[in-house]
Amino acid sequence: MALKPKQKALIEAILAYPAAPHTELAEIVGINRNTITQWKRMPEFQEELDKRLKEIWKDSEAIAVMNMRKLASEGNFQANKY
Repeated sequence: MALKPKQKALIEAILAYPAAPHTELAEIVGINRNTITQWKRMPEFQEELDKRLKEIWKDSEAIAVMNMRKLASEGNFQANKY
């Protein structure tokens, strides 16, 4: 089953505001806060959230590696420690 637009919007809100409480996320998306708990229990919702988290992690990791290489090429060899 494909996610509904508000479910996708909730995933993006969770990613944008990871420390936000359910009440704030619900207000951003325009849903009831109890709906968040229900959706989080859905396997397809959890799979999509996990997929998006992995995408973000992969992008962040690539950026970090690129920045460390740049620093090392500029003579900052402390970057190689990480």
